[in-house]
Amino acid sequence: MKRFLVVLLVLIFFPCSLCLAEINKELSKFIYEIPVMEGMEEYGTSEGRRLRYGEDGHFEYAVSTVVFRSKEGINLSATKIMDYYQNHFVSLGFRQWPNLKAPLTGRFNSPDLVTKGKAHIRSQGHISFWIPEQGNSITFWIEQRRDFDFRDSLPVLEKIEKSFSIVSNEYSFSFKTSKGHVSDWPDYLLNECFVERIIAKVVYQKSEGGDLGDDGSYRFYFSIFPTNAHAEQWQKRIIEKVREINPHPNYFKDGLAFIPFVIDNVAIEYKGEMYDKESIKFRDDLLKELKTIK
Repeated sequence: MKRFLVVLLVLIFFPCSLCLAEINKELSKFIYEIPVMEGMEEYGTSEGRRLRYGEDGHFEYAVSTVVFRSKEGINLSATKIMDYYQNHFVSLGFRQWPNLKAPLTGRFNSPDLVTKGKAHIRSQGHISFWIPEQGNSITFWIEQRRDFDFRDSLPVLEKIEKSFSIVSNEYSFSFKTSKGHVSDWPDYLLNECFVERIIAKVVYQKSEGGDLGDDGSYRFYFSIFPTNAHAEQWQKRIIEKVREINPHPNYFKDGLAFIPFVIDNVAIEYKGEMYDKESIKFRDDLLKELKTIK
């Protein structure tokens, strides 16, 4: 009887908790991406912590820090920096905490958003900052709680994994997926509509070992979003950023030269390593197989 009452209470109050959030019908605004004020540059970041909770890891808590400082020869007052970031957060719908006692500090609660589709994400959080009296720098503390569910995306994920397995087998490669920890997770949590990421590896040879050797695998991310439009928005963002900075290695040109590909609400990203072997035929066969997914 007691167990029945607990389940009943969860069923009653869980929907109500969602009622407290705003239903988001827009594409991502990247509300956790903090702009660099003109005259400043990024000085340091901290990977921070990202912790999963729940039996199936259906919600998580993440913390990270970012530090900006003024460029050499530029003097920015604390007041000017304060005004810039207060205006920025308010423009995105953040709510400022009133009556903070410490001078030159700020705390802004982010919009509480639920974005739905073939996957669900509720993002909540706050961003705090501190500016020294002399100005010229600012330190941000970013916290997020994210509740998500992508069970409705499992059919398309299974089709994607099957396509990877089919082509990998044709080349006598092995294919496996995981939800392992990868250090670039803060880049993904900038997007309030990002739901989850599956890490996939196609192993084509034995690892050569060491930091300067080929690990023998092609790495991909299957990034899950609520809708196809959100996934395509992420695809365009990646393409624009790579074209802007032209990184080395450039995974649009090196290794598999695989440009982000979208299937339904999932963006498939190639995250190769510097020593990945070029295999254009494998890439073309893989893309051909992925395009058969309906």
